[in-house]
Parts: sequence; structure tokens; C-alpha cells
Amino acid sequence: MKVYIETYGCQMNEYDSRVMASILANDGHGMAHDPDTADVVMVNTCSVRERAEARVLGRLRHLRGLMKKEAVLGIAGCVAQRLGERLLREVPGLSFVVGTEQYWKLPDIIESASAGRIVVAVDAGTGESYDDRPRPDEASLCEFVSVMRGCNNHCSYCIVPYVRGHERSRPTSSIVDEVAGLVALGAREVTLIGQNVNSFSDEGRGFADLLGAVAGVAGLQRIRFATSHPKDLSNEVIDAVGSIDKIWGP
Repeated sequence: MKVYIETYGCQMNEYDSRVMASILANDGHGMAHDPDTADVVMVNTCSVRERAEARVLGRLRHLRGLMKKEAVLGIAGCVAQRLGERLLREVPGLSFVVGTEQYWKLPDIIESASAGRIVVAVDAGTGESYDDRPRPDEASLCEFVSVMRGCNNHCSYCIVPYVRGHERSRPTSSIVDEVAGLVALGAREVTLIGQNVNSFSDEGRGFADLLGAVAGVAGLQRIRFATSHPKDLSNEVIDAVGSIDKIWGP
């Protein structure tokens, strides 16, 4: 089937849309460029502000009118994780709701939704990092690479820990392999992303070690990173930023 994914929110949401696309492509699905030509229309969402949620709900209702009659409509991401089954009442015609830790199930979810079964998959707590997902077969000049997911800070103004779970870092070797793969496909700049990259930890190795490992990828010309919480900024990271020529400012 042809799947159209529309993305709202931060770089992590953009990255997650690529994760979903790669999982679906590995299952034989293709990507559509317009909602009116797709068999499946999905919106990947952000819930950082109430206005962002309202915008997404309005967009879902609008998309319902643009789609082919037999196409199915779904929502993924943070709004899906936060509101869950409530979205079925908010958006008439919605066929599936998939949370931030359930993207592996998308092929089965889409199959069920296409058969007329409504699916809500928002179970959390699995600690999913999507580290073993299929890698993309194309890249742009500048790419994003997730180094971690979730957050442990629970700031009073932020919903991230509640919709993306606790903090977990990816293995350094997997991140370096992904960067090297993107460079082989033509990327020359990568932005390492996470809710708080300064707290990255992989078997005793911190973010400064990761920066050094990524800088060693042949052909990579520039490294950026975001977001960086000052409470976890170490002297080692400061030294790495000052000594590694490939690192540029945010």
C-alpha cells in the first residue's frame, strides 16, 4: 500500500517519521507524496503545546475530506501517546492510534485498519529505541541521527517524559554505523539529537566519547547536536567541542 506521513513538531518527530517509513518499506509498503493518492494517511504528532495538539486534530479532520473513500486515517507520536483512545471520539473516521513505542507494530496495525478493525496501540514502558530498524537507502546532505530517547528530568513545563518515556541511550557502535551509512549515501553533516544529549551514557562512555567516535567517520564534514541541558554539561564535552574541528554550533 501507499502510505502518506505528515509530520509536526521537532527534529525527533522528523526522525521518527523516517523510522516509521523504513519499517513500512521493509514490509513492502511505499510512500505517497500526497494524501489524496495514498491508501493510508498518517499524521505524526507533537504535544509540546496545547495549540499544537489543536492544530493536529484540525488537520486530521481536514485530511479525512481529502482522502480516497477507501483509505484509512491514523495518528502517531506524542498526541497519540497522550490521548490514546480518546482520539477516536475527537476525530470521526480515525482508524488507528499508535504511540511512540509501538512503531514496530505499524505493518500489522495498518493491515488490521484496512480490514475495518480500529486499533489503539499506546502501551508504554517497553524502553524502545528502534535501534534495529532497517536503515534508509537514501540520504540528504544534512541528516538527523537520534542518540537517545526519552527524558528523566520531569521539568514542570514539559510533557516529554510522559509521552516518550524514561531516558535510554543507543549503543555508540550503532550510532557510528548509522552515521557511516548516511555518509556513504551522500550525507556530509549530521545533527545528533536527543532530549538531553549531555546525559548520553553507554557503558561508562559519555557524550564527549560519542562525539569523538562520530568525528572519526571518514567523509563526515560537520557535526551538530541538540538538545543540550546545562545541568549535565561536562568539562569533557566542552573540551570535545573545542578540540574537534568537525563540531559546529547549534
